[in-house]
Amino acid sequence: MASYCEGKVAVVTGGASNVGLGYARGLAWAGAKVVVADLNEKAGAETQRVINEENGEDCCLFVKVNITQQADIDNLAAQAFAKFGKVDILINNAMNMRLNGPVLSSPVEDLVSSFEISAKGVMMCIKAFVPGMLERGYGVVTYSATQFHYCPPMVGGTIYTAGKAAATSLIMSLANEVKGKGVNVFCLTPA
Repeated sequence: MASYCEGKVAVVTGGASNVGLGYARGLAWAGAKVVVADLNEKAGAETQRVINEENGEDCCLFVKVNITQQADIDNLAAQAFAKFGKVDILINNAMNMRLNGPVLSSPVEDLVSSFEISAKGVMMCIKAFVPGMLERGYGVVTYSATQFHYCPPMVGGTIYTAGKAAATSLIMSLANEVKGKGVNVFCLTPA
């Protein structure tokens, strides 16, 4: 019996650790080829090694990416398309967990960084991969929000959740823009 993900290609940002690593391994296990985009080169290389060991050679490609830099997103897309020819699934997961301070004691620069990673990075990835999905009439775009409102017992604080809220709004808007065109858009809240 063929797996639902067999023949599909997925890009997972922040895919070398935590929830992103789980997404990457799960997609590979389900039959997809996986491109792991992450800033941590050591963890990314290990993720590629492990996923390829678990699922067969050339199942996973690691690309070092700073999600806030257009040149890095362009390189990510170029490498993904060169290796696998297409991208069917985009999981936007990257975030800096250290950006979780409260409003009154956090520098404004932390909020800017949170928006750069969550909102700007997500939009650049959408622009890199969704047009091809629309051309083929098939695609899945997700955003891993963890949380997008302030909830004290949870992982993130105000700065973290502000960035996540911005990206969540962006993803919800994308869902309306591509409705009925074969691209399905989801917002996941694994926490």
